[in-house]
Amino acid sequence: MRIVEACLVTALMLAIALPADAEPLKCQRSILKEATKLARTRMKELQKCEDQKLKGTLPGATDCAAEPKIAKAETKLRARLEKSCGGADRTCGTADDEPLPGIGWPAACPDFQELGCTNAIAGCDDIAECLVCVDRAAVEQASGFYFDGITPAPESDVLKCQRTIGGEMRRLFEARANALRKCWDTRYKGGHANDCPSPGDGKAEAKIAKATSKARTKICKACGGADRECGGGDDLTPVEIDFPLFCPNVDACTGLVTTLDTLVDCATCVTSFDADCTNANAVPALTGYPATCTLQSVPSPQLLHLDGTTGPLDLDLGSSGFAHNQPPPWIGRLTLAMTDCAGDGNPTFGECTLSGPVHDNDPTHRCADQPWVECQTDASCLAAGAAGPCRFFLGPPQPTTGLGNPFGFAGLGCVVTEFSGPVTGTIDVEAGNLEASMPVLLRIHRHVGLELGDPCPRCIASTCDAGPRQGMACTVHGTSTVFADQVSLDCPPDPDKLLDLPLRLTLPLATRVQQATLTTASPLCTAAGFTNQRCFCDTCATAAAEPCFTDADCPGGASGSCGGLRCSTGGSVGATCMMGGSVTDPACNAHCTGAGVPDACCTGAGTGFFCSACTIRGEPTAPNPCRSGMCTAGVCAEPSDGHCGPTETFRFCLAHSDCPFAGDTCSSVDRPCFDGSGDVGQSVVATGTADPPINSVLNPVLAGLFCVPPTINAGLNTIRGTPGLGRVTASVTAMIE
Repeated sequence: MRIVEACLVTALMLAIALPADAEPLKCQRSILKEATKLARTRMKELQKCEDQKLKGTLPGATDCAAEPKIAKAETKLRARLEKSCGGADRTCGTADDEPLPGIGWPAACPDFQELGCTNAIAGCDDIAECLVCVDRAAVEQASGFYFDGITPAPESDVLKCQRTIGGEMRRLFEARANALRKCWDTRYKGGHANDCPSPGDGKAEAKIAKATSKARTKICKACGGADRECGGGDDLTPVEIDFPLFCPNVDACTGLVTTLDTLVDCATCVTSFDADCTNANAVPALTGYPATCTLQSVPSPQLLHLDGTTGPLDLDLGSSGFAHNQPPPWIGRLTLAMTDCAGDGNPTFGECTLSGPVHDNDPTHRCADQPWVECQTDASCLAAGAAGPCRFFLGPPQPTTGLGNPFGFAGLGCVVTEFSGPVTGTIDVEAGNLEASMPVLLRIHRHVGLELGDPCPRCIASTCDAGPRQGMACTVHGTSTVFADQVSLDCPPDPDKLLDLPLRLTLPLATRVQQATLTTASPLCTAAGFTNQRCFCDTCATAAAEPCFTDADCPGGASGSCGGLRCSTGGSVGATCMMGGSVTDPACNAHCTGAGVPDACCTGAGTGFFCSACTIRGEPTAPNPCRSGMCTAGVCAEPSDGHCGPTETFRFCLAHSDCPFAGDTCSSVDRPCFDGSGDVGQSVVATGTADPPINSVLNPVLAGLFCVPPTINAGLNTIRGTPGLGRVTASVTAMIE
């Protein structure tokens, strides 16, 4: 009897000791558990289905979201919530459902990425609908990011990489979701009072970190090339893997995906974000639903394609006029990324940042030493037997007429142009305004012979007609702007005819009027007869001899740096000096033994001082080549130059006999020049024009003014008049997609 009484007393005490919210707690824990199970099941089934599509064991058109196990898991979640949250009758939607305030649920579903998960919540059946909706939206977003748009790769290493990314991200999702569930469940049971995962239950953060590290290691082994590491130089690239070019801009998941490392970072970020949103939605009593989960994802950055084949192009180099009115070496498509747009990230309006070039399956990403070899990285050049590096080219080889002079030869060459650094700039999409700084490197190959024809090898009937790849297969990449011949990066010019005088330019292209105006800060001209005039450009008094408009463009910006004398030989090349001289020049010796500290060009001691060459790099500068010193409306009144025509207009001549093409004669043509005479206040203008887009297409005119540096070849500097001003104008078609 005492035993029975004792049991009754114990039972009564336990009943009294049970918390008043015992049933609500059971409901809350069940919601968390079932929501996590559904998310894991959906992710697992989607990944398995997509993996089979990659392997080819399922048709590519299979709708993985319709997998029967996913529908079964949704039904199971609804049934479990009825049992745990549906009151005594174990049925949702009746009067004895757990009251929403008691389990901390809001009156409406908080949504996910504005995809419509906003149903009103009055009972546990509505909670189930909210859980299913958010889970479906978040998990399908993550899975879609790994698999949508991927074309199964025939190469076993690429296919293995693609499958590994999907599988490891699925495992990471499951590990993160499970660690969060256990952490919040421990808090429900009173084990801690912390946010999850950190500081959480002291376990979740470490588990997630371990799972994240494991996923990265597995992906790097599958996709990292022979060294099985990310960043080792032989990685598969996102382009080869068929991965999206941009991270999808959810929460902190943004940016270009250009390397295997950034690919893993992006995939990990998206996976973590989606797992966190589904988890937070299941525990509203313990944590707030992140605002980033409710907001619509910012559209991925768009691409801007610039096509220079659609309109006239014009390039003026230097002060001599002989290299004016040339076709710039731009043909084909340049692709830039549009990011950081002002309109809340929406690239359909406001100002966006431009960067690139980016690889968009363009044929212009090639090995610099073997431009017929396409590449994504320097390592892919090495793998193909080229030295590289992997560079973007500004279209196929193009002719240049800027090597000639009025002494009877054609002056033809073939120029190959590559980007020497990143392109930066901005675009105001609504207004159609564009600014871009394009650093390029021009390599010029001299044309030998008098025959009519493109100085660049041509791609005729899919075969190179000349050059080192004569007789080999080619694909046409553009048309010669002078001869209307088909040219190709697969058909480079002969390297034996390369003028080892690379020209580095930074083209400041813009859809506005740019103006260079002579001021008292402009360097004095150095050519005889013009030393009292101002010139637009010179070089800095440094070893690098950077082109400059004023001292402010030179390192340090010291007075006299732009156009100043500098040592050109000896042990102090580039050091600023005061005068010229030689070993036997008494003026130099007097200078070096004079008052004050001798400058860097002074060598020797006592009376044996001599000056290393103290000069200025390049051709002596002049405002124009006109005999009168005045250029008007872009031409000199005199002198004029002889040009053949009407066919070989690129050929200079002194007499009709200098024009070998049948029917051509020698005619006098006004020499082109930059307006003015070197007086302060005179200006040269480059006129760009904006064009607001229509259906994402705009047709702007890009223009720019820049200083052209000299080369080490005195003859070429004389022909061009460099250092000197440069101007470019290009009518292009731009397309946003």
